[in-house]
Amino acid sequence: LAVRILWSIISSFRMCFIGFGMSDFDLLSIFRKTRWDFGRGAPRHFVIMEESNHEARKTNRIYLRDKYGIDPIFFSKQESNKNPYVEEENIVDKLLDLGAVERSLQKDSNQLFEMSQSNKHTES
Repeated sequence: LAVRILWSIISSFRMCFIGFGMSDFDLLSIFRKTRWDFGRGAPRHFVIMEESNHEARKTNRIYLRDKYGIDPIFFSKQESNKNPYVEEENIVDKLLDLGAVERSLQKDSNQLFEMSQSNKHTES
């Protein structure tokens, strides 16, 4: 039952993982199944993860995108900074801004649809 519920959530919503190493093979198998069931049209998911090595970033990006439909967003730990995760905080802020834009566009789209429906009824 839990697998079906997770499959339903993964196939219906865009997800963003923060601080999750993507090493839980049980969870990843559900992403792989969803990817198989829906192909390239499956919703894209995101993971924000620390990786400083450029080659490892390329390898992980290809692996996660192709096999699981997950786009990794990488950051490097900033050792010289008081807060070593300042780059991660900036990424989260940008994702929140994108979410606000998406919600606004969805609201506008819904309003346009409602207006078109009410125009059809008044023309009849």
